[in-house]
Amino acid sequence: MHGAWMIPAIFSFALSAAPAGQHGTEAGTAEPRKGDPLVVTGCIIGPTIEETDTLRSFRLTGDKAIVKELAKEHAGHIDEVSGTLKSTLASGTTHGRQFGRSRVSIGIVESKSRPAPDRGEALPVLAVKSFRHLPGVCSK
Repeated sequence: MHGAWMIPAIFSFALSAAPAGQHGTEAGTAEPRKGDPLVVTGCIIGPTIEETDTLRSFRLTGDKAIVKELAKEHAGHIDEVSGTLKSTLASGTTHGRQFGRSRVSIGIVESKSRPAPDRGEALPVLAVKSFRHLPGVCSK
């Protein structure tokens, strides 16, 4: 009888244990805002990059030569793209809480297979300054 109340109590404690301000994609970082410098590691899919950790996609803009090279020669590869966030992040991208490398969400189904980023959804815009090719290819 004593154990029945412990599970909700432990779960409640776990949700409230993260310090305030840890709503970012990594523990201890806040969500980036418009104008913030940003480094995204992920899969290049045309003129977009899908972040490997969060599966959040960004539309790549900036120097046309760099964006064209990424879209054509790095498609399907994993790259690290550095730039400036030129728009706000799409609402609804921060459901739940991040605990280390795990994300806890209640009442939300988060699928690892997202629809293709060109389906009309508004993507946050990343103005590319530079990129670095990393070993590996996308798993899709």
